[in-house]
Amino acid sequence: MDPSVDTERFRPFADHGDAFLVVSPWGIYMANASPTLIHQIATRRTDWVKPIEHYGVVERFGPNVVTTEGSTWRDHRRVSSSAFNERSNAVVWQESVRQAGKMIKAWKRREGNDDEGGDGKAGMWVEQ
Repeated sequence: MDPSVDTERFRPFADHGDAFLVVSPWGIYMANASPTLIHQIATRRTDWVKPIEHYGVVERFGPNVVTTEGSTWRDHRRVSSSAFNERSNAVVWQESVRQAGKMIKAWKRREGNDDEGGDGKAGMWVEQ
């Protein structure tokens, strides 16, 4: 089995299908592992309004692209979108992998196990 696959996290989908609802007195939660449905939600923003009342912690420094909807969201999106492109995402990914590797090496040294397996990635499974 591929150690990078979190089988426990996907067990509910094996039991209930690609998308299902969890209904409780505190609200309705949709669990989704369907690429088709994810595409529909992402491309039909006006049909899927996000519950901005749950994003208070993200609004610490004021309204932003995560905590707004409608014309305010469009304004925030227009201003912030130039910072999020493939080039900057690649830089963020590379730095994240580098820092995660250093953390794992430090943890292994602390545990008295500094064997890196010869690949320099300290046991990380990373698809690039």
